[in-house]
Amino acid sequence: MLQCNILKDEINRMYTFSTQLYVVENRRLVIFLKMNQKYQKMKK
Repeated sequence: MLQCNILKDEINRMYTFSTQLYVVENRRLVIFLKMNQKYQKMKK
């Protein structure tokens, strides 16, 4: 029983960590795309 709870905690921790990481990466991507659009407009 205890083992099961420990496992759940680990999974939850990993899950939150990966979602945080995902959010950060997404933000970077969004910023990158915005910058890219600005750059494309400037080039024209």
